[in-house]
Amino acid sequence: MPSTLWPVWSPLWKRRNRWGGWLVRFTIAAVMLVLNAAGYEAVLRIAEWRDVSLWDSTCWVDRAIPATPWSLLVYATLYLYFAATILLAPRGDRGCAALCLHMQAQVFLGLGTFVVFLTLPTHIGVRAEMEALLPEMAGPLRAAYERLYEVDVPYNAWPSLHVSLSLLMLLTSARFTLGRHQRHPYWPAGRGDGLVLALWWPAWVALCWSVVATKQHFFLDVWTGALAALCVWFLYLRRRLDRAVDGELQKT
Repeated sequence: MPSTLWPVWSPLWKRRNRWGGWLVRFTIAAVMLVLNAAGYEAVLRIAEWRDVSLWDSTCWVDRAIPATPWSLLVYATLYLYFAATILLAPRGDRGCAALCLHMQAQVFLGLGTFVVFLTLPTHIGVRAEMEALLPEMAGPLRAAYERLYEVDVPYNAWPSLHVSLSLLMLLTSARFTLGRHQRHPYWPAGRGDGLVLALWWPAWVALCWSVVATKQHFFLDVWTGALAALCVWFLYLRRRLDRAVDGELQKT
């Protein structure tokens, strides 16, 4: 097993060829969803119990973007990022190593975010703007918001995990899809699979808009979420992922 992988992956690495390699993909997908959801929910419940907010980070951007109920559809596209990251990973040992490395990066990202949630809590007061529109919404959309509010209490301000996780997955998928020696390694260069990325970048910008338009976040949360993802990418994941995708780990 590559030395850059944590020992916890050893049982999975030994079984990396099961189901044609799909055991690794299914396992990583499950770990992504379970760890992020469980950690996120646990931290939010602690924040709700404490009921402390240090400041109000509302700015002119938050006031300029109105509450837009249908933006919840864009907000929910985050879950497609998990699927795309799994599906675009290389085959064989390279893909197994790369997905485990990406999951390790998500752990660092999540832990750092949870520390901020707990030490610098910020109540998302702008959610009241969307709550005021609930009576006017169509039944299914209103039910979706009500369900969201049950599990996502408004102490998940900055940095936005919606933004940071999606950007980290986008950068990872771009690395899976495109060679690092291209002039623009995170933008398509005429390949068929590059079309996915050509559409994915503007879709990510729309996702950033949606976290504000749903009144689930402040604008501060957007750019700090992006900054958090870039820190994890450049300081930890990129170099290790380059070695994995370029095959240096393939025979280890």
